[in-house]
Amino acid sequence: KQLKQLQAMQAEMERTQAELAEKELTTTAGGGAIEVTINGNKEITKLVIDKDVVDPDDVEMLQDLVIAAVNEAIRQIEDLAESEMNKITGGLGAMGGGMGFPGFSVRSGPSAGSMESCSIRMRCRRWDIFP
Repeated sequence: KQLKQLQAMQAEMERTQAELAEKELTTTAGGGAIEVTINGNKEITKLVIDKDVVDPDDVEMLQDLVIAAVNEAIRQIEDLAESEMNKITGGLGAMGGGMGFPGFSVRSGPSAGSMESCSIRMRCRRWDIFP
């Protein structure tokens, strides 16, 4: 029964990851002077810089604004991914187990293994479930 539950969770995680990869969100910095659009794969798909913020005598300010907008975009897409995955896992990581799977934990972030494949151990692109 637990194996079937894990397989169902794995399938749902794969569907959610595919949906997340298609999503885009946009963040701004400098009161809208810099606009960054990022997709669910954490790829910048659009960067808009207002010409009024480009000052050859203050390149550092422009660099800081771009960095701030990109970092915020990454944070937001990671938060979205975590929120969507927690809907599936029911917050397994926070509970140190759960859903009838004692000893399992969920962690986000890159894994040491393949980032593109999913196996029965549920090693997936962004989420790992380990016994």
